[in-house]
Amino acid sequence: MVFPQFDDAQVAKLYPSDLKLKSLVIVHRHGKGQRTPAHKYFKDIQPPGTWNRCHMTPFLHAFHAIAGDLRKPNGPGRPPPERPPHFKTIVLEPNHAVVEKMSAVKHLKSAAATGKGECFEGQLTDLGKETMETMGANLRSLYIERLGLITKKMDGDYHKEVYLRSTDYARTLESLQHLLHGLHPDHQGRANLTIHVRTGKNENLYPNPHCSKLNLLASDFRKALARDRSADTTELLTRFKHFGTDLDRPHLIQLFALYDTITCMDAHGVARPIGVTQADFEKLEDITTRRCFRPYDEIDGAASLAVGRFLGDLKGKLEKAQSGHRGEKLAIFSAHDTTIGPLLCAFSAWDKKYPDFASIVNFELFQEKAPSSFWARLTGKDEHYVRMLYNGKPTPIPACKLAGAHRGGDETMCTMKAFLAHVDKIIPKDYVVIPMVVETPKPAKTADAPAADAKDAKDAKAKPLTEEEKKKQEEEEELSEEDKQLKEELEMLVERLKESNTDLHKPALETLRTLIRTSTSSMTAVPKPLKFLRPHYQTIVEVYEKWNDGDNKRFLADILSVLSMSYAEEGKRDSLRYRLKGSSESAGSWGHEYVRHLALELIAEYSALTEGEEGEDASAMEVTKDTDHVLKQALEIVPFLLKHNAEADAVDLMVEIEGLEHLAQFVDKDTYSRVCLYLLSCVQFVAPPDDVACLTTAHKIYRQQEKYTQALQVSMRMQNQEMIQEDFNDCPDLLMKKQLAFLLARQQLSVQTEDEEIEEILNNSRLSENYLALARDLDVMEPKSPEDIYKSHLESTRAGLVSTNVDSAKQNLASTFVNAFVNAGFGSDKLMTATEDGSWIYKNKEHGMMSATASLGAILLWDAEIGLTQIDKYLYSQEDHIKAGAILAIGLVNAGVRNESDPALALLIDYIESTNSALRIAAIVALGIAYAGSGREDVGELLTPLVGDYKLSMEISSLACLSLGLIFVGQENGDVISAAIHTLMTDREEADLKDPYAIFMGLGIALLHMGKQSGADATLAALEVMDNSLAKTIMVLVDTCAYAGTGNVLSIQRMLHHCNDHIDSEKESDRFQAFAVIGIALIAMGEDIGTEMALRSFNHLMHYGEPVIRRAVPLALGLLCASNPLVHVLDVLSKYSHDNDQDVSMNAIFAMGLVGAGTNNARLAQMLRQLAAYYYKEPNHLFIVRIAQGLVHMGKGTLTINPFHSNRTLLSPVAVAGLLVNLVAFTDTKNLIFARGHYLLYHLLIAAYPRLLMTLDENLKPFPVTVRVGQAVDVVGQAGRPKTITGFQTHSTPVLLAYTERAELGSEEWIPLASVLEGFVILKKNPEYVDDDVEPAGK
Repeated sequence: MVFPQFDDAQVAKLYPSDLKLKSLVIVHRHGKGQRTPAHKYFKDIQPPGTWNRCHMTPFLHAFHAIAGDLRKPNGPGRPPPERPPHFKTIVLEPNHAVVEKMSAVKHLKSAAATGKGECFEGQLTDLGKETMETMGANLRSLYIERLGLITKKMDGDYHKEVYLRSTDYARTLESLQHLLHGLHPDHQGRANLTIHVRTGKNENLYPNPHCSKLNLLASDFRKALARDRSADTTELLTRFKHFGTDLDRPHLIQLFALYDTITCMDAHGVARPIGVTQADFEKLEDITTRRCFRPYDEIDGAASLAVGRFLGDLKGKLEKAQSGHRGEKLAIFSAHDTTIGPLLCAFSAWDKKYPDFASIVNFELFQEKAPSSFWARLTGKDEHYVRMLYNGKPTPIPACKLAGAHRGGDETMCTMKAFLAHVDKIIPKDYVVIPMVVETPKPAKTADAPAADAKDAKDAKAKPLTEEEKKKQEEEEELSEEDKQLKEELEMLVERLKESNTDLHKPALETLRTLIRTSTSSMTAVPKPLKFLRPHYQTIVEVYEKWNDGDNKRFLADILSVLSMSYAEEGKRDSLRYRLKGSSESAGSWGHEYVRHLALELIAEYSALTEGEEGEDASAMEVTKDTDHVLKQALEIVPFLLKHNAEADAVDLMVEIEGLEHLAQFVDKDTYSRVCLYLLSCVQFVAPPDDVACLTTAHKIYRQQEKYTQALQVSMRMQNQEMIQEDFNDCPDLLMKKQLAFLLARQQLSVQTEDEEIEEILNNSRLSENYLALARDLDVMEPKSPEDIYKSHLESTRAGLVSTNVDSAKQNLASTFVNAFVNAGFGSDKLMTATEDGSWIYKNKEHGMMSATASLGAILLWDAEIGLTQIDKYLYSQEDHIKAGAILAIGLVNAGVRNESDPALALLIDYIESTNSALRIAAIVALGIAYAGSGREDVGELLTPLVGDYKLSMEISSLACLSLGLIFVGQENGDVISAAIHTLMTDREEADLKDPYAIFMGLGIALLHMGKQSGADATLAALEVMDNSLAKTIMVLVDTCAYAGTGNVLSIQRMLHHCNDHIDSEKESDRFQAFAVIGIALIAMGEDIGTEMALRSFNHLMHYGEPVIRRAVPLALGLLCASNPLVHVLDVLSKYSHDNDQDVSMNAIFAMGLVGAGTNNARLAQMLRQLAAYYYKEPNHLFIVRIAQGLVHMGKGTLTINPFHSNRTLLSPVAVAGLLVNLVAFTDTKNLIFARGHYLLYHLLIAAYPRLLMTLDENLKPFPVTVRVGQAVDVVGQAGRPKTITGFQTHSTPVLLAYTERAELGSEEWIPLASVLEGFVILKKNPEYVDDDVEPAGK
């Protein structure tokens, strides 16, 4: 990037006639690429002679000219090249040493041995020198020829007008040399100029390595970057190891060196090394940019430490020019990319890109052409302005955008006062460099010295030192003079406190306070004052006890409170004790570590007051009178913790002292997000009622900050309908209400509203339309046949043996489900909708015809208007099974969507009382699927009588109870619960309870208590007194559903306890153990640690459990990792799929389908093809394999059945219910799935939802934007602004999201109304967005 050349129109626009350019400061960098690589690690990838590119006059010749040597010849027969101006002298600041003392000499020596234009490392090449001369020419055109800032010739007083400075590098000195050649191309020979150079700790043109604080900040940031990008780093280092990266260097430095080398090769047209793609180069550039510049943009104070001292120099030059001092008009600083980047960050102007070659920052000082200086003084008008240009483009400074801080409407023209005020904030006030260690020479020994040494040796030998004396002597020898002085001062102050003269006490105390505070403000080790006061701690305590009450005693109590942090007896809480007796000044003034220690003692004190302490003198240990005093102290330190990025400590303190309700008053717009994130992450780790308190507090804070989407998510997590309605009603923005409606629709919840458009969103009316738009964007609209999924030609079986099973009814039934799952929601397929007569239906037998017809509802999922039209003709069929299938299809097509005309109920109500059991069962199941989660009382009144009617078959009553459980999932409908328990206790015989479908009555009861935790206690108590074979099984189901997704450890322990029992299945039902295993997964799912522990438990259960337990383990794995194909889980299931127990193997195959549902996972698809070949002789196994294949390709890879959404914070009760129906059915596949209950598989569709991110405009139309999609990162409790995703790729919406993936917008041009980019997100234009890529007009 070279400073551009401006035409007359641009100059007139940028430089108004009523302003005079008074002074100019230029900061430029040398070559990124237009030099040789600065590292020698990768010579093997650079062809010989690559860097013979230094034929133009090098700095070496300038050095010899300065030193007075003769110029070196250029070789025989070759004319001398045109030489840039040489300088009279180059001096070092601040002591003005001569150039020979510069460290640059080592670079020059390495160049002296080269010939034929060969360059040394990091040298400016001919290309770089030409570019610098071009930039100099463009600067000359603007500032000398057009604006007349300085004289055109380098003579006379030129050296007074121009100040030149460079860093101590040959390439920067050469860059400056050739820039001046471009400014004054006609000048030859030596110029009367001086280049100023600083070295060591005096250098401030780049981040000084002597600054220990800056090194620590940057080191921590780069370590975090190395962890964040470890995958990319390792992959690149492994692939390019043969380039020479196997040196003993840090990984990021290796990648930086490789990036530097390739950049230099690109700039000079040298082919890249074989194997380095553009994607590799972009990764290298991203890592390098993050490593070199992001610390100064993201870490508070880093930019100040990096370039703050240089800005002090800049300020001085501008103030000098403003004052009217006749002298310097132009200052040029030749620096580096590590100067430009931090400099831009200091002014909040960095564009997040690596500064290009020859990047330049100009600071222009203008003076307004007022009538006279007298008039300016009289009016008090600030007649000076400063403008910053980056690569020739005026760059606004945020501090100058304020009213009165800029000139007229030009925000880039900053008033001198506002500019200097901003610079003053950046200049570090307490900059400290690591001091140079200088060895003091030992004095020469005199003639008397040997005698003195002998005498000392003799005395030492005569008086041997004790261990204590030796230790003291060693400590004194180790102490520096400064430490010895501090120690003596502290001992003197302690002695003052012991004196009887009270006038000496207060000054001594004030000095002690000052010394301690300055050392404890930021502690990484025990501060020296505390360390030196350790022997005197007990003495100070005794002094305190002797003093009379008064200000001095309270003062001393404050100091003792801090000292007790390190030296008090453990458990006595003396820091808190003395704190309460002190002067009540701010605890934060003593530093962060003291506040944290005080918080721990407050927690211990609260625990002692509420729970009591062991021991006879427990009451004597208590420091405060009651818990109110503890709360008061806590409320004093919470604001400090929140202000100093210790939100987790503040929350922990308030949780432990049960004072969370007081936290919200201290949270502001800067801390709310981190506080609430930590609160919500604590929910799964605290015991009731603290979990509810965490949720309530987070909700209160979100409402205070008017973050309605986050508040609504918390309300939905609490399943509190009143709070949900209140959050929705209180939202003042109509567009935001629409976003809230999308969130509610995803959870299948409804609220009262009069807005038709919002009602349409709540009803999911546009779900089918948007889903098909996604499919068209992904180009997956073409229907898939079952054979497209099976890919039988890839199965390694003998064709002759397979052909006998291809047309069997069971395999046709399997193809029906595969067809339904794969084409779900697409509205077309190759079996059902491809023909008018529905010929595929007749390739199935009896109940198979029912499932075949019902598949039409799955294919037309969410599209009730078109779906009902196509289903209607089958309602008039003479075949009852086809008619029943059509009834079930009506329920499926209405699953998850609502309609004002309520077609499902209108069409199905007549079949509820049908005398045909097939039609009646289909209608009952269809109502449950269609109205799942709706809580419709009218549908409940229709089905509830069926539950308690003992005259009906157990199948009908149980399925009615199941449908009611789906409709009122998590709503604890008392009528249904009482009807179900009553009929189980009194109306049903033991034979009824042994019916295969009876378990679904228990599941229906359990679903009603979904997520209610202790709310299920009454039902569990009623079931406990029920004396029949189903009682314990239902109790386990209710208990697990009540704690679904909570991660409750006690509930998991109860389930494991159930698994410990060894039961004789012939004498007693052991089925409850299967549901206990599934319950472990149900409770632990959604929480990473719980999931990991559950997987370990399943491994043990599989090895040592009873058969019924082993059969349930694969199902539990499928639930735990639904639509999340973890490699190690797939490997385990693959192993179980070959188990000797057929039920275990079939359940494992089905679980593989659940784990890969909707992912199109290629590895899993290959596993299933191998299983199809393995089980080609087993019809039942092959049936399950086909079902699993259909699930893996569900929705052609666009759907998910995982019940968690919104960044895994919300659990959909309806989705969990749909999964549980299938898992329960697979505990008895013989009597259900392989009999006539295969239609239960369609319950999976109520758990299905598009795994998409679709952005919408304000008119709710799809609006493509750029997003970054990557693996989610847990940022709870992390400091700063950590990245929430890693390893991202850039896409345009709509885009698919895997279970562990998250998305973020690619730019700040649009503001999402949702807090989580998932599902449907409405965007609105960011009014503050400025497109940095837009070029000025005419440029």
